[in-house]
Amino acid sequence: MAGKQGRKKARSPPGCPQLRPIGSTVSGSKKPAAATVPSCKYHLSEASVQAVLNHKRVPFVIGGYFDDLTPEEQQLMLEVAAQHEEVEDRYAKYQERVRKELDEKGFVALPDDVDKRRAALNAR
Repeated sequence: MAGKQGRKKARSPPGCPQLRPIGSTVSGSKKPAAATVPSCKYHLSEASVQAVLNHKRVPFVIGGYFDDLTPEEQQLMLEVAAQHEEVEDRYAKYQERVRKELDEKGFVALPDDVDKRRAALNAR
């Protein structure tokens, strides 16, 4: 069937923030509209910013079966718990950076080469 053979819009993979080109702003910022002009090529979408800011810390829970595990399994469980807490700590720092940048600029900038980085990750 002859017809439109336009390109499909590129979509972000699941779990990746949506890339937004210059010109779209994040609502709810404290900066006036004139101050929200990004000096970057891409910035996080409003939905992505809200998802980051709304994340609540989730503690790692070691169930009541811990004493039933072998010493090796207990050690592995403790290592996983430590890794989980480290990730939560890093995410809290990321949240603070996002909150600060949103308050200061009215948007959250992504590196200008984010599209190249994403393409490299998708090529793996």
